[in-house]
Amino acid sequence: MERFKTNLYHLMLQERLERYKEIEDQRFNQPIYCYKDRMQFFIIIMKCLTYSEKSGIILNIDRLKDELRLWPYYVNGSTDDEKLLHFGLIPIVMSNGKIEDLNRTISQYLDFFSVEVGRIPGLLRYAYFIQAICTEGFAADVSDKAKNQLINFSYTEVFQDVDKQKIIAFEKARILEISRSADDYSSDLIASGVWRHTHDLPGIVTNDDGWQNLVMTLYSYLEGLGKGQLKAIPYIKRDAKLYNQKAGSRIIHSNFGETVVLKNEKTATGKTIIVNTRYGCYKFND
Repeated sequence: MERFKTNLYHLMLQERLERYKEIEDQRFNQPIYCYKDRMQFFIIIMKCLTYSEKSGIILNIDRLKDELRLWPYYVNGSTDDEKLLHFGLIPIVMSNGKIEDLNRTISQYLDFFSVEVGRIPGLLRYAYFIQAICTEGFAADVSDKAKNQLINFSYTEVFQDVDKQKIIAFEKARILEISRSADDYSSDLIASGVWRHTHDLPGIVTNDDGWQNLVMTLYSYLEGLGKGQLKAIPYIKRDAKLYNQKAGSRIIHSNFGETVVLKNEKTATGKTIIVNTRYGCYKFND
C-alpha cells in the first residue's frame, strides 16, 4: 500500500500547475492547488462516486452530466485527451474492492463515455493493474494478476451485450492486449504519463507546499469511501452561481461545495473567474 501511495503522489505531482498568472502574486490564507486536465478529470470522477446498496460504489450520472457541463469553461487544454479515461478509472478502482462491483462500475463508466469496444480491454487491464498494485507486494505479481483478471473478464456478462460484431471486436482486442509483455506494458504506461514506478522515484516529499496533503486527502477519502467508513461527497442542487459573485465571496456551490471567489474580472471577450475549493483552484473563462 505504501508503494501505491508513493506512485499516486508522483503521478499527481506531474499534473501540478503553477498558479494562474492572475493570482500568482497574491497571498491567501488557504491552500491553492492548480493542476492539469487529467487530474481535473480524476477529481470530477471522484466527486461523482456514490454508494449503491447492492452494487458497491457507482457513478452518480446526474452529477457527472452536471460536472461535465461546466468542465469546458475551466479546462486548461483539451477534453479530447485519450488518457483522461485512465485517470478517471483510478478513483473508481480505489473505491471498489470487490471485482464484481468494480466491473459493474467500469461498465457504467465506459458506457457513459461511449468507449469503442476495441479500447475496452486496454482500459480494463489498466484498471486491474491499479487494483493489483494497491494490494500486491511484487511487480511480477501485479502484472500477472492484472492479466489474469483481463483473461477472466466476461464481456457479455458485464456489459449485457450479445452483439456478435462487438464481441468479436472485444476478443480481438483482448488477445492483442494479453499478448503484450509486462515490460512493454509498463513502459507504455510510463511513456504515456498514466503511471509512475517507485523504483525510479524518490519518496514522498514532505515540504512541497501542501501537495502531499492534497494527494493524501484524496487517497484517504477514496479508501474510506470504499471501506464504508466515509460518506460520499454530497450533491445538492443549489441556486448559487459563480458568474456574478464578487472577489472574496464565499458560496456553497452544487459542484464545488464550499467555494471562495478569488478573482472575477471582465476581459475583452467576457469574464475570467477564479475560484478556490477544497479540491482545487479553477479558472473559468467565459
